[in-house]
Amino acid sequence: MEAESSDALASIDEMKAKIKEEMEELMASMMDVSLEGGAKLHGDDSVDSLMKTKLHVASEVEATMDEKLLELPNDKTLLMKLAQEEAENMTINNARCLDFYQEK
Repeated sequence: MEAESSDALASIDEMKAKIKEEMEELMASMMDVSLEGGAKLHGDDSVDSLMKTKLHVASEVEATMDEKLLELPNDKTLLMKLAQEEAENMTINNARCLDFYQEK
């Protein structure tokens, strides 16, 4: 019985290590993609302005959570991800609108 539980613990530890390794690879891949995308957009004043807005929103979320001005969920990572996604969506939509009006 003890051998079975130690085998189970060993397999769980192996799974944890594998998941951790895969997550690190995924994060590295995401960073590469975001850096590549950022390089393409860098230098465009409208996009730079939107990126500044994104950073501003992210800092406001952190400050709001730190100062306890509002009751927000405790998961800072989730909130930052939501703010980041919102800013990215806004950036994409504004870039599309800008392209549309420039073509007109």
